This record gives sequence, C-alpha cells and structure tokens, in this order.
Amino acid sequence: MKNLEKIIEHFIQSLKNHFTDQVQVHYKNSIIELKSGKTKLCVSTTEYTETRLSNRDTFVLPLDLMVTKEKQLLFMLQSKLQLNKRVFARNCVVKKITAAEAKTFIDQYHMMGYAKAAYHIGLFLKEELIAVASFSAGRKMNRLEAHQRSFELIHFCSKEGITITAGLSKILAFFVQEKHPGDIMTYIDKQFSDGTSYIKCGFKIHSETAPTKFLINKKTFARKYYKGEAFDKKEFYLTENFGNIKLVYKIEKQQV
Repeated sequence: MKNLEKIIEHFIQSLKNHFTDQVQVHYKNSIIELKSGKTKLCVSTTEYTETRLSNRDTFVLPLDLMVTKEKQLLFMLQSKLQLNKRVFARNCVVKKITAAEAKTFIDQYHMMGYAKAAYHIGLFLKEELIAVASFSAGRKMNRLEAHQRSFELIHFCSKEGITITAGLSKILAFFVQEKHPGDIMTYIDKQFSDGTSYIKCGFKIHSETAPTKFLINKKTFARKYYKGEAFDKKEFYLTENFGNIKLVYKIEKQQV
C-alpha cells in the first residue's frame, strides 16, 4: 500500500499549486486548514480508518479520492472557498446533449463520475458547455397518481471554476417542459453537501439513508460497494460515507 503520509503530502502540494497565492494552506494534527479572505475551510485527512470521526462539523476528504479524484476534489474545494467565477443562467442556453457528451463532461467534473442515464441536458454559455444534468427514465411511485412518473436527477455538475446562479433551476424547468414528470428526486452525499443549493431550487427533504459502505483496494485505491461479503484485510480496507439525503422536487401545475 502507498505511504499514507506521502499521499497527504502530495495532496497538500497539489492544493498549494492549484490555489497559488489565493489560499493559505496549513496542515496540523491531520487537519488541513484552507483560508481565503474571510472564508475558512477545515478538512480532515483521517478517513483511513474503519471508525468514522464523531465530529461531523469537520469536512472529511476520503483518502481514496485524494488519489483517484484529486482534480475533482480541488474543483470542489475551490467552489466551497467561493473562488469560482459567477455566471447567470439567464445568459445561458439549455439544450439536449448526447450520452457521449454527458459522459465526457461528468467524468471530468463530477466526483463520482458518469452513471448510466436516460436523458442528458447541457447548459451552454456562448456555445461552451458549462453544466450537465443527467436523468433516469420515469418510474411509477405510490406517492404519485397512476399516470404520473418520477424521474431521478442522477448527476448535476458544472465546469471547473464556474458557479451558475439559477443554473439547475433552468435545467429543471426545461426538463419539466420536455417530460412532464410527476416529480423529480435526487440523492445528495452528506459527506460533500448538505443539499442547500438543491433546496433553494425547490427540492424538499424527503428522508435520509444509512451510510454507504465501500471496499477500497489498498494498492490502487479503486472503490466498490460493500455488500457484506468477506474480504482480505491485507488487500482492502472498509470505509463508509455519512449517508445520503433524499430530496424530491414536486411539480407545480402551472409548470407542466
């Protein structure tokens, strides 16, 4: 297995290279402190244990993602430090895009990478693709009338260094006009977000799920879902996220 200290040292150096003089970076007692002006972010690097931190006010960087998703972590931290350029959705155009276009974009900018989806929508600024949302096919749900279907927002992400005001809202409005869903649901990983930006778009908290467990390969740091199977502790370690928030976007009649 790779040396843990070297992994953390490499990531800290990547932070310094990425942010240059914009952000002060300090590391002490397994905590990386990032400070930009009045904005401060503390992140823990002690994720490599089977026991989770009890203090969930501290943002946790999964060790495996430091290795396999370094670039996406840097993009996310840049956004949380409020260093992104702001773009207004009213200046953008919404279009359908192909699965191939969505996969290329999501693999580059989303933490978890592309997942199979039925519908893909892009947000363009002067012909440049700056955000992508992917949706599932419609599913019948007991909470809806018989003729209605629920669709899942599987992924939404924007390009590096860009925050789009009302971007998701504009995509949702487009999707509602296209597919007339009964509702739209999505899951938010609590390890990375509290869902605030989705709630501002009109989503409501439905429920929360238990933490998801993962097996991490100690050599490659590739992760896979853990389903309770026996595993070699010399080859893998077990970890988990903080669970997910399930959110539901109900469609107002005037939108359909």
